[in-house]
Amino acid sequence: MTGTLRQVIAVIGITAVAAGTAHAFRFRIGEAAWRGVIAGAVLAGAGAAAGMILTDWAFEKDRKVFFAALGAGLLGRLFLYCGALLVAALRWRDGVDATAMAGALLGLYVVFQVIEVRLAITRLRTRNG
Repeated sequence: MTGTLRQVIAVIGITAVAAGTAHAFRFRIGEAAWRGVIAGAVLAGAGAAAGMILTDWAFEKDRKVFFAALGAGLLGRLFLYCGALLVAALRWRDGVDATAMAGALLGLYVVFQVIEVRLAITRLRTRNG
C-alpha cells in the first residue's frame, strides 16, 4: 500500500469520525449545526483526498508541473470551500448553519494540511535517499 493511499484512507477515517461525532451530538448542537458540521467535514475530506491524489500524481513530474498542480489544488479547494460557505450562508440559511460548517471545514482543513505536508516530506526523503 502506497503512502498516498494510506493518507487518503486516514483522511476518510478522520472525516468519518468527525461526522460520527457530529451525529452523536446532533441533539445538543441542533439540526442546522449538525448539517453544517457534516457538510464541512465531507467537503474538507473530499478536498484533502483530491489534493493528495493530485500532488502524488505531480510529484514525479517536472518542477513546473508539480508547482502548478500544487497551486491548482490549493486554489481549487479555496474556491470550493468559499463557494460552499456562500451557498450555505445565503441559500440554505435555515437548513445549514454556516458557522458550524466553517468551523468544521477550517478545523479539518488544518488537520488535513498537516497530513499532506507529512506525506510530501516522506516522499522527498524516500526520493532523495
